Amino acid sequence: GPHGIAIHGDSLYVSCCADGTVSKFSLTEMCRVRRIRGDGSNYGQFDSPRLTTDTIGHVYIADSRNNRIRIHDPDLNHLRNITHKFMSCPKDVNISRNCMYVLCPDNDLCVLVLTLEGDMLHSLTICRKGMDVLWPVFFC
Repeated sequence: GPHGIAIHGDSLYVSCCADGTVSKFSLTEMCRVRRIRGDGSNYGQFDSPRLTTDTIGHVYIADSRNNRIRIHDPDLNHLRNITHKFMSCPKDVNISRNCMYVLCPDNDLCVLVLTLEGDMLHSLTICRKGMDVLWPVFFC
């Protein structure tokens, strides 16, 4: 079923883990405009996708089992992949200002903070004490 959503303008993007797809829906026409399939690890495929958009509508897809972030234009045409030696099983991605935050819970560096080009800026480590989670706070 559905695994993640992102909205940009009048477009709704939905990722689905069951079949490794990302769909674009028009909120004004209330219909699916495009669906890309990616179940797998080959070029053009993704596995367990989560997504977000930036201010100009690029769609960033955390491709968990393939250890990469895939970037697509607003029409879901593939632009490029971002990989990093510390990016292991990225579970989610978010964009804020000029930074990309990538959640990698299988890695001791739990949150990677990258430039939009994929260069490492910082990493955040989650410290657990009982039920509390302590996050270092900073902004790009």
